[in-house]
Amino acid sequence: MTIALRDGPIVLTIAPDRGAEVRSLEVSGTELLYRPPWEPAPLPDGPHAADVWERSWHGGWQLLWPSAGAACAVDGVEHGFHGAGSIAPFSVAECDRQQATLRCEIDGLRCERRYDVRDGRVRAATRFANGSERTIPLVLVEHLILGGCLAAEGTSIELAGGQVIEQAWDGSALPGCDDWPWLGNADLSVLPATSSYFVVVRDLPAGEARIEGPGEIALGVRFDRSAYPHLWLWEERLGATAEPWSGRGECLAVEPSSVPSTDGLAGAIARGEASMLAPGGELSSWIELVPGSGSVQ
Repeated sequence: MTIALRDGPIVLTIAPDRGAEVRSLEVSGTELLYRPPWEPAPLPDGPHAADVWERSWHGGWQLLWPSAGAACAVDGVEHGFHGAGSIAPFSVAECDRQQATLRCEIDGLRCERRYDVRDGRVRAATRFANGSERTIPLVLVEHLILGGCLAAEGTSIELAGGQVIEQAWDGSALPGCDDWPWLGNADLSVLPATSSYFVVVRDLPAGEARIEGPGEIALGVRFDRSAYPHLWLWEERLGATAEPWSGRGECLAVEPSSVPSTDGLAGAIARGEASMLAPGGELSSWIELVPGSGSVQ
């Protein structure tokens, strides 16, 4: 089941039964989100390894919680790749033409995700509440994967700064650190013909990014920097050869993150990066997408 929200030329399609993910963001009939070139496989019972999650992936935009990145274990509990919340079923609490509120609970951690489409922008606001009697650790990542004209050769990425740390595909950080937009001799601010980079841009000076395709399409991304002080950035242009990618992927991931690491909840806890929600505690965040000029004013 999917639900569609509309405002003028913007159509946002949401799948409540899989993480309340956004399957499609169309502007005047142009799709801005990535759709993988393979047919999604049925999702078995979890927790899931990375390749299982990827094979079942529909593309688009997910909220990753309570873990994100590599699979791991915390206090004997297994957390699959990108966290159980990214694929958990949500119930629809409210819905009309321009807004939808969806809810989910995992082991005492309650998540409410509200989407609003109005005034030429898309806003997703999230609230977590700990309804259990124990402290719950979590990390949050907005897994926003762009495609088509926003992932083409020549697409530009504008950030206000930050420190670039390359990540291995297993979630571990590689040695070295550069100032945005450099990774060695590579300028990450412009997509080349072929690439396969995965980096964290740590300690962003501002909670905004601008993505501009080689045509007239642009996207402003504005987010709550207090909740998301870092950005995961994945540039994929025909470089990944492992299945199910097989050299076919053309996408750009712009992922505001609560943590400057990609090795999962266990690593974030060990480094003191995870958010720790005490019983009765709450945590809120928001992100806005502004199609068109990319302005985030």
